[in-house]
Amino acid sequence: MTDRPPLFDDRRFPDLVEQARAELRRRLTDAGASRPISFEEDAVLVSAALLVDHLHDRLGELSERLRQPLLELIGLRLRGPRAAQAHVHLTFDTPLTAPIHVPAGTEVGSGAGAPLFTTVRALRVIPNRVIHVLEDDTAGLLIGLAEPGDGTTVELFGVTGSVTGEFWDGRQWQTCRRQPVPDDGLLLEIQAGHVRHHLGGIEAAWLRLVGGRVSGAVRAQTTAAVVVAVHARRIAEEPLGISDGTAGQRFRLRERPAVVPGQMPVVETSQGDGWQPWRTVESFAESSPDDHHVRYDMAAGEITFPPAMSGPDGSRRAVGPVPAAGALVRIRRYWTGGGAAGNVPAWALRELGMHLPGVRVANPYPATGGSDAETEADLWQQAPGLLKAVDRAVTPADHEELAKQADSSLARVRCVPDEQSGVVQLLLVATPPQVRQDRPSLADLQPSVATFEAVRTYLDERRLLTTRLQLMPPQYQGIEVDVEIAAAVGAVPLEVRARVEQALYAFLHPVTGGEDGEGWPFGDAVHEAMIKKLVFSLPGVQDCVHIAISDVDPVAGTRGSTQTVIPLTPTALPLSVGHRIRVV
Repeated sequence: MTDRPPLFDDRRFPDLVEQARAELRRRLTDAGASRPISFEEDAVLVSAALLVDHLHDRLGELSERLRQPLLELIGLRLRGPRAAQAHVHLTFDTPLTAPIHVPAGTEVGSGAGAPLFTTVRALRVIPNRVIHVLEDDTAGLLIGLAEPGDGTTVELFGVTGSVTGEFWDGRQWQTCRRQPVPDDGLLLEIQAGHVRHHLGGIEAAWLRLVGGRVSGAVRAQTTAAVVVAVHARRIAEEPLGISDGTAGQRFRLRERPAVVPGQMPVVETSQGDGWQPWRTVESFAESSPDDHHVRYDMAAGEITFPPAMSGPDGSRRAVGPVPAAGALVRIRRYWTGGGAAGNVPAWALRELGMHLPGVRVANPYPATGGSDAETEADLWQQAPGLLKAVDRAVTPADHEELAKQADSSLARVRCVPDEQSGVVQLLLVATPPQVRQDRPSLADLQPSVATFEAVRTYLDERRLLTTRLQLMPPQYQGIEVDVEIAAAVGAVPLEVRARVEQALYAFLHPVTGGEDGEGWPFGDAVHEAMIKKLVFSLPGVQDCVHIAISDVDPVAGTRGSTQTVIPLTPTALPLSVGHRIRVV
C-alpha cells in the first residue's frame, strides 16, 4: 500500500495477500479438506496482509526517523536561511557640504511586495578634502585625506596617469575599485577599513596612486557612500522566558533566525541588578564547567543551555553553568528573514527608509549570498562529503575550501602562501552577474566588501594562530586579439566572426576559461599559438591570414605592443577587453 522503496522486503500488498491464500490452501489440502477459501476466511487473510504491509511501511520509515539523531550524533546540523547582502550606494545631487548620518537598521527597498533590506552598520558621511600630497618615485603618488574614506567614493582632481588606487587599512595597502568618469576626474571606491596613519611624519588617511602624477591643484570631493544592507530584519531585544534552574533548558525564538555573516546575537540572563552574557557556540564539545556558553540553533530557532551528563559514580553534573531558577532569559540583536529571494538584481533597491534631501539610492551590483534553509534530506545527501571535510585551515586547499564555504558568491579562490613570512594570500574571484556572465568586466569579478568581511571572519575562527591572512582580488591582465580570418567556402562571414569572438571570450575567461573550461590557471601565460589553435578548430574557418595578441591595461585601456607570449604573474588571470576580428 506504499510507494516507499523496500528497506528489507520487496513484497507488496498483492503479493502478501496471494502468499497468505496459497498458505491457507496448502494447509486445507494437508488436512484433507479440498474446498475453496470462504468469503470470511479471505477477509481475514486480506486484513492480516494489510497489517503486515503497514508494518513494512513503518519499518521502512525507520531510516528517515533515524536521520535527525544520527546527524546530531556526528555533529552535523541543518543550516538556517542565509541573508543576501547588497552594496547600497548613496549618491548626492550636489557636492556634499555637511555630514549626513544613516543609522544602523535603516530599511532599503523598492516598493510593496519587494524584498526588504536593512543596513547592518551606521553610516556617517562627511565632506572630505586633501591635506597632504607626497610624490614618491617608488611608492607612487600619496594623497593624504583629512578623514578616512571608509565606505565612500572620493573623486580626485589634479592627478593623471594610468592609476591604480589603494588605501591603507592599518596593516597593508588594499585595492580600491575604480570607476570610469567622462572628465579628467578619478573616482575611487574606498572599502571599509580605511584608517589614519603616520607616513613621512605626517598623519592622514592615506591613498596611494600607483602610476599617478600631479597635473594641477589636487583636491578631493565625496561623491557617494556605500553601506552594506542585508535581506533581513534585526530584532533589537526579545524576552525568551524564565529559567527553572535545570540543565539543558531550551527556549524557542518567536521569529526564525537568519544567518548574517559577522553578526551573532547576545543571550543574557538576569543576575542581581544586571545581566549575565552567554557566548553562543555551535556545540558544547569544548566547553568547560566555568564557560557561560549557550547553543544557538538557527535552523530550529532555539537557544539551548548546557546539558547535564552522568559521571563515573552515577551522579549527574551540568556541562557548564546553568541559569538560576527564576532568572529572566532574553536575546538581543538577532536577525530574521533571509532566503534565496533576496538575491535581487542590480538597480532593484531604490528607496531609503528615511528622508535625505538630494540623496539617491541604488544597488549597482546584484545582491548575493542569499539561500533558503537547508532541509534534512539535503544535509543527509551532503553528509559523506562533509565528514571528509576539515574545519581547520592548515593547507592551501583548506583555505580555499573554507573561503568558499564562507560565501557562496565566490566563483574561484586561490591560496598563495608565503612560508617565510607566514602570510597566506587568498585571491577571491566573484561570480559575474548572469547578464554579463560570458563577458564580465573588471568590476563584475570584484568581490563585495561584505564578501571580504565574511571570508575574513570565517577564516579567523579556523586559521592557525601563526597565520596572517591577506584577502585581495587577483591581478587581471587585459588581452586583445587581432585576427584576420579566411572563411571556408559556403560559410556566412557574420556567423564565422560571431563564432570566433565568442570562442575567444570563452577561452580567456578567468572563471570558466582555459582548455578544460574550469577557469584559466593562475599565472599561466597566454601564447599566440594557443589562440591560433583555437581559431583553426572552429567551424567555418579556412585559414588565419593574420593573428596577434596584445596586453591591455583593463583599467586605463592603454594597449601595449603585440607579443607572441604574454606572461602572467602567479596571482594574475587574463581578461578579454575586446577583440578585433576581420573575415575575408
